[in-house]
Amino acid sequence: MNSSLFDAYFRIFNGNVNVSATELRAMTLPPLDLIQEIGDTIILSNDFSVENTNQIVNKFFEPVYSS
Repeated sequence: MNSSLFDAYFRIFNGNVNVSATELRAMTLPPLDLIQEIGDTIILSNDFSVENTNQIVNKFFEPVYSS
C-alpha cells in the first residue's frame, strides 16, 4: 500500500486520501499470493523506501507486450 500506484488507484476510486477499514475491504485487490510475492520481494530488497516499493510494484504490473 506504500506505492504510488496503489495511492493513485485509491484516490481515483475513493476521491480522497483518508482511508478507512471499510474502504479497504471494498477495494478490489490482486490475489493474495501476488501481494505476498510483492511483499517478499520488498522485504528481501531490505529497502522500504517509496521509490524502491514503486519500482518493485510496477515490475509486477507492467503490461506484457508481445512482438
